Amino acid sequence: MTMDRKRIGICGITGHMEKFAQIVNESGMALIVSLWDEDQSKAKKLAEKIDCQAYEDVDEMFVKEGLDGVLILTDNYLKADLMLKAAANGVSIFVEKPLCVDLKEAYAVQKAVKQSGVRFYMSDPFVRQGLMFVAKLIKEDELGKINEASFRLSHYHFDKDDLIPYYRKDKRQGGIMADVGGHALHMAHYLFGKPLKLSSVLTYNSDLAKESGCEDNARIEMLYEDDLLASISASFLSKGLQTEINIYGDKAMAKILPGERPGQEIVYIYRGNSDFTVYEKLPEGPKQHILYFLDMLEKGIPNEEVGKDPLSNSGVSIDNAVEYVEIIEAIYRGANKGLIDLKGE
Repeated sequence: MTMDRKRIGICGITGHMEKFAQIVNESGMALIVSLWDEDQSKAKKLAEKIDCQAYEDVDEMFVKEGLDGVLILTDNYLKADLMLKAAANGVSIFVEKPLCVDLKEAYAVQKAVKQSGVRFYMSDPFVRQGLMFVAKLIKEDELGKINEASFRLSHYHFDKDDLIPYYRKDKRQGGIMADVGGHALHMAHYLFGKPLKLSSVLTYNSDLAKESGCEDNARIEMLYEDDLLASISASFLSKGLQTEINIYGDKAMAKILPGERPGQEIVYIYRGNSDFTVYEKLPEGPKQHILYFLDMLEKGIPNEEVGKDPLSNSGVSIDNAVEYVEIIEAIYRGANKGLIDLKGE
């Protein structure tokens, strides 16, 4: 019966909002009951489409609707304020990555989540069965001591008009590293934790990047314990979507590539030039992000399980989400500093 379902609100109509609403409504566990967005005319149209109440005042929505949870799908500059409102009203939080870009905001959200006791789940569905399988091999010493790793992610929009929203610094608060590059941070953090040091080079290749101040190419080098070096390469300018992960151990190398279907991955383990194994049938991956969040509400799964429970790996805990902001802030703060000028040498 619908009266037993969790009541879910939505803040923001960006990204995959309609898809997320469909997943919630078809889950049997919850219903979308309300929607708010800055663009009130669009919000009203979409609210009619998914059969829920549109609100002009987000505070009124939190107070009146008796929400169990909220999906925060806005641009980055609005997220922290909305998460603080949700926590203050005892409403559990599902937010698309990144948590935010400003470190003070991140710490404020972390404090509010812990003090209020609400459930928290940051969606970032890039730790899939391939990376989980490689993490198991690392733990079992199948690859040996890990000395190096690389994470390459790229995105390309074939129409300039489609790219414009990605170059709004006032709303996104950054370029590629506040977007696609965050997926690479998630994957590196899943395997190795927080780095000790990093260096970053950000470039502004397109006219949109130069005009907006939003970087469209990034190269990050991160140093961990035992001299492990991991690199991130992220771009808005590649011809097509690309994800490639390489993990180099002194016993073997692992390469993770996309499979034929979305979300599917293939793992190659190289022990020598002609000695390699291909793994196409991998163990089960994590549960779909929103469904795990609904499980948290329905079953009372604590925040501490996110990132520990293998089913939760499409998401990120509040503490890890804050660590990502610490890394992103360091990337922007240190961008293009300490470079050696070779002109004249």
